Amino acid sequence: MYSYTRIIPITGFLILTGCGGSSSSPSITADNVQSLSIAATEGASQSISSNKANLFNYKTSSDVSTSQAVDDFNKSLTENIYSPAFACINSPTGQFTDNFGTGPTGSYDFVQCEVTTGIVINGSVVISGSQSAFSLSYNNFTVKIGDNPAQEIDLSIDCEITNNTTSCTKSSSVLGIDNRTYTISNLSVSGDEVNGYNVTATVTDPDHGKIDINASDMYFNCSSPYEDRPSSGQITFSAGGKSATVVYNSCNSYTVTLDGVANIYSWL
Repeated sequence: MYSYTRIIPITGFLILTGCGGSSSSPSITADNVQSLSIAATEGASQSISSNKANLFNYKTSSDVSTSQAVDDFNKSLTENIYSPAFACINSPTGQFTDNFGTGPTGSYDFVQCEVTTGIVINGSVVISGSQSAFSLSYNNFTVKIGDNPAQEIDLSIDCEITNNTTSCTKSSSVLGIDNRTYTISNLSVSGDEVNGYNVTATVTDPDHGKIDINASDMYFNCSSPYEDRPSSGQITFSAGGKSATVVYNSCNSYTVTLDGVANIYSWL
């Protein structure tokens, strides 16, 4: 969850904080610990990707790592929901369409829009709600920074305005490598590609329920077919009063430890 104080003209800031807990937690056992380790990994990976949807206030792509751009895009939307200051630069074919009406309902559509030198976005952000509450939904939204591959962002943000203060929560979903869809909520990301990512989030496994994850020092330096797998780092995931740990040994090898028993798995 994050909050900022809305002042007219709006000049507030977004502050990310963690949100806790789950109402339906699995019992972590030897039978489901590998499935839950995949859920934890997918949750951390998607949290990092979702965080990359925030791409403004930087002069060039070389000025910012993807994680340093943490909240600028959402900040631009939520702080200036009636008067966004978006534009496409250095891309004559790029398009930005403001499909916004007089109220807080509409969409912003981007087609090959270079919003900052080296940062190109496609897709749309649909906004709906009222004067006291609104939501943002990213549809077919991709971000390409420099020569890196474009990354798809699946993200929704729900905001409420009380006493001139707007509080928002993020959630996301991802289709995992095991063809199961995970929902990620209460996500918070820090770090970058150089220093490693740190992630906290709640991940809902479609078969086992909710787990809380805490990832540290995650790096993604793998090539195809492991480009979306961590190359190093670790995640601790917890549910029902128990915890397990995943350590990424290499691009295709990870170790899961539960109750002092460690097992090594591979992605393929």
